[in-house]
Amino acid sequence: MRVLSCVCAVLITGVCAGCGAAESGSVAVIRSDGEIIDEIDLEKYGGDGQFTVSASNGGENVIEIADGCISVVSASCPDKICVHQGKRGKNCKNSAPIVCLPNRLSIEIKKGAEEADAVSE
Repeated sequence: MRVLSCVCAVLITGVCAGCGAAESGSVAVIRSDGEIIDEIDLEKYGGDGQFTVSASNGGENVIEIADGCISVVSASCPDKICVHQGKRGKNCKNSAPIVCLPNRLSIEIKKGAEEADAVSE
């Protein structure tokens, strides 16, 4: 299982590494076990902070928001690929999702609500 999670995370990171600059939006969508648990506008987030996301398997990820970016700073998973994936946000160069397969966590950056509404109309 550990090898599979490493391979999947590397593939996801590798495929998205060439995606270019980050999305123009700044909304971080945090999912645990495939369910959206929070959507955070990184530009409007009041200050810097950390919080913990607990997985159904007992794992935990500590997420940090600072300077308009979001990252995983600590994780209970054995390989810590999610921690090494770095920061995401409007001013970050990488727009690939942050993924922790062992703890079933994903964080993706999507376009802001105002931009999404204009497109969907």
